[in-house]
Amino acid sequence: MTDAARAPPLAPQPVVIAAGTPITCELGHTICVAATDYRANEPLAVEMFTRWQTDPPRGGDMFPRCHVCGAAAYREGRDGPELHTTEGWRSLKDAVSLGIATKADVNHAAAQLDAKIEAMAKRFETLLWKHTAGIIEPPRVCRRLQLLREWSHDERIKAEEVFAGGA
Repeated sequence: MTDAARAPPLAPQPVVIAAGTPITCELGHTICVAATDYRANEPLAVEMFTRWQTDPPRGGDMFPRCHVCGAAAYREGRDGPELHTTEGWRSLKDAVSLGIATKADVNHAAAQLDAKIEAMAKRFETLLWKHTAGIIEPPRVCRRLQLLREWSHDERIKAEEVFAGGA
């Protein structure tokens, strides 16, 4: 077996900019919209964006500036390239440090929490029944079949009167 076959599969990089996120200039004018999820450390390509403010740039062109105010939506920051969104400047490298979770990350965490809650509920129910079985069980006298005449507190009704209409 080769080293590549033995190596664990690489975890997908977290999504830095989700599909449908508007890319804006610093003043908030929408320049374009992310067409696909942009993951950390992927090469930036103009094909990853749609609904451009003007004509879309060609491959290899620089990211265009805003045609309304001339402000930038792309810059080289201290941590590498950054794009501006409605939430501010977003680094396109090392997204793990950003702590951005994808929908799959949230669904996985929710499934783990649901499993833990279910296991705790089963343990709690087991302990509850184990420790309360003698307390909440009805007295033995209640489980016996009782004759109705012994339970009656009404002195006016006699057994003879109840059965008197028949033979």
